[in-house]
Amino acid sequence: MALTKRERFIAASKNLLLFPLQTEEELKRFHVSYDTETLSNLQQLVEESPVDQCKIILTGHTGCGKSTLLAELAKSYERDFFVSIFSIADTIENADVNHINILFAIGLKLLEKAEHSNINIEAYTNAKKSFLSWFAKKTKTEITSLEGETSLGIHLLNIINLKLKADSSIRTEIKEEFKNKVSELGNKINEIAAVIEAIEQKKVLVIIDDIDKLDLAVVKEIFHNNIKSLFLPQFRVIYTLPISAIRDKDILPILVSETNDQIVPMRVLKMYAKGESHKSNPKPEDEALDRLRKIILLRLDPDLITPDALESLLIYSGGVLRELVRIANTCCRVCLRKIRQDPSNPDLIITIDILRGAVNEIRIQMSGVLGQPDFEILQQVYHTYDPKNAQSENFLGLLKSLSVIEYINDRRWYDVHPIVVDLLAERGMLNVAPSP
Repeated sequence: MALTKRERFIAASKNLLLFPLQTEEELKRFHVSYDTETLSNLQQLVEESPVDQCKIILTGHTGCGKSTLLAELAKSYERDFFVSIFSIADTIENADVNHINILFAIGLKLLEKAEHSNINIEAYTNAKKSFLSWFAKKTKTEITSLEGETSLGIHLLNIINLKLKADSSIRTEIKEEFKNKVSELGNKINEIAAVIEAIEQKKVLVIIDDIDKLDLAVVKEIFHNNIKSLFLPQFRVIYTLPISAIRDKDILPILVSETNDQIVPMRVLKMYAKGESHKSNPKPEDEALDRLRKIILLRLDPDLITPDALESLLIYSGGVLRELVRIANTCCRVCLRKIRQDPSNPDLIITIDILRGAVNEIRIQMSGVLGQPDFEILQQVYHTYDPKNAQSENFLGLLKSLSVIEYINDRRWYDVHPIVVDLLAERGMLNVAPSP
């Protein structure tokens, strides 16, 4: 039986919520090769860097596709590496993330992956028992009776994971216990990794996602003040960092030195050549449009949107994947509201008018966090493609919120998010009229 228009928009809206892509099923249904250059750069570093020096930083705008790319990378290495990939946001409360509990989470996730891989060799069992007994003793935490913990396996690890996520007292105990003994924690993690590598005959690769979602002050405390501790693991680790971190004059030199300049920026798709978007009839880049079009039409049936609305939707995204799916999802919600108001309208699809309504909703939302100093920076960026001070707190905040988008070709340059441009025009800060 054919789906109704309402059911089709609901299905599209659900598809558009599946971002980033992380599971094998999601990658199979919706993945489009997006940034093969960044993927290749990561693969080169993983495969060719000395193992004890292989600490890689992946950075880029929030929503540019890092998580999907890392999931793709992890899947590609399943046969050749023992891969543990996890989100720090799903493991530890953001406000409590520090170098110590990141290290502890690495140890837990290695054990968790080993349990799912059904490793039952005695050497591993002893390493696991040693780590868990040591955890209970050091934190004075009674998780469960340690007798029979080997048979509990993944159940016990789940208990510890839940406590690490939800119990701030556990995180405080871990921090206080190891703030002067981080090397001991690092040794335990290396012991676990060494046993796994010996049993599996595969090198360990740990990928930690969503560190880029932390506040810059937290990132600075971890990667500036405690980076040597964080790099204690003697195996391959990939960390994600916010784009603002590599614009910070204190953090960047430390990252370059400690990682041997193994910093990989993930680029936003460039919708226009520099300067082109400000012309009266700008010509977008065909390759970028084609790639974004494929991404959307895997999630939204082509007959649910007019060609001109689809083209404008792609342009409004600024080349940022998160913005692309957010705008499309907002369009679907607008259509569902209209269907609720008039269920008898069989011809309802996403038109230019509906797109403009959706964009206006997002524009109002984005305007709520912008003050006069922000608008002055936005005006400067629009006219010069560069801020006066790229390290200022306001500018870094605009980068994080995507009001300003960074592009890289031969050189780095910036532009104002297409949706935010109209806010400048409404204030009379540009020599262009706002969109109708």
